[in-house]
Amino acid sequence: QYIINQKYYLFFKDIKQKKRIMKSILRFITIMIFVVISTAQEKTITLMTWNVENLFDCFDDPQKNDNEFLPDSKKEWTEEKLNQKIDNLIKVLKEVKNGKGPDILAVQEIENIEVLKMLKNRFKAFSGYGIVHYESADPRGIDCALFFNKNKIDSLTSEAISVDVGANSNTRDILLFGGKAGKDKFFVFVNHWPSRIGGEEKTELKRIKAASALINRIDKIKEKNKNARIIAVGDFNDTPLDKSIQEGLGALPDETGKMINLTYPFAQKNEGTYKYNEQWNMLDQVIITKEFLAGNFYIDRASCKILRPDFAIEKGGKKDGAMLPTYQGKKYTAGYSDHFPVIVTFVKKK
Repeated sequence: QYIINQKYYLFFKDIKQKKRIMKSILRFITIMIFVVISTAQEKTITLMTWNVENLFDCFDDPQKNDNEFLPDSKKEWTEEKLNQKIDNLIKVLKEVKNGKGPDILAVQEIENIEVLKMLKNRFKAFSGYGIVHYESADPRGIDCALFFNKNKIDSLTSEAISVDVGANSNTRDILLFGGKAGKDKFFVFVNHWPSRIGGEEKTELKRIKAASALINRIDKIKEKNKNARIIAVGDFNDTPLDKSIQEGLGALPDETGKMINLTYPFAQKNEGTYKYNEQWNMLDQVIITKEFLAGNFYIDRASCKILRPDFAIEKGGKKDGAMLPTYQGKKYTAGYSDHFPVIVTFVKKK
């Protein structure tokens, strides 16, 4: 009987030890799952492109035609309104990555480095970000620029690419940024092509010339590295269905083109980032080389989205559903921008 009792005791003792071991193993697995998920989240890079609509300072620059945005102008552009504008932009940026903002922010329609520094200094999440900016020959003085998260991305190169649109006519430069995430290199082109003011057909040639300047620089990169990962973003002032995009860049919705337009499906569904005469226009686009769709460092095609924060949307009127701008004509509306931003995610496989 004693021997039998000892055997039962050892048996149940063994079961208890096994249970403790299993609990420890499960606890360890849970911790590892959490670590893997956290690591996976850190392996993503979010890019956002946004025409922020006339981000001007309040000071007269004699080298630019910035008279529209001065304290004594008809718009009465004051420091108070500028600060409100910056706060509004930050409010939208906080809609990305749970308040952290995008890792890369490509902006259009900014006046100078000073307004970029204001935005960086006011948005704490951008404290560790670098800024890439060049002054362009645009008569109004508006440029393209780029913020990048230096904790995730190393800067390798940058340059301003001039766009020749004809005699006595200047436009924004195309901004090129070459970066590196770990061992993976990539190139970002930030665009703000000539506007349609004066008529879409009359100004079409200018945008075709901008497309030519962009694709020529892309081809030079591809000559050195045929597998280069390249992304072109910005306000193209044309839609994915227009000649400058489909023929000039060869950007189509699939791999049959020279480049792939991730924003093409929005245009097909009559969605857009900018509303004019009650018509949506997909002017803000994300266009990539096919090499960016595969490999250990790729772009998630499904992640490409128009960011439409509910608090920033107009309600009613001809522009119902559009983003509330800073001005409606001459009327100050204390809004955000007249364009919705577009976001896309880069993924680095472990």
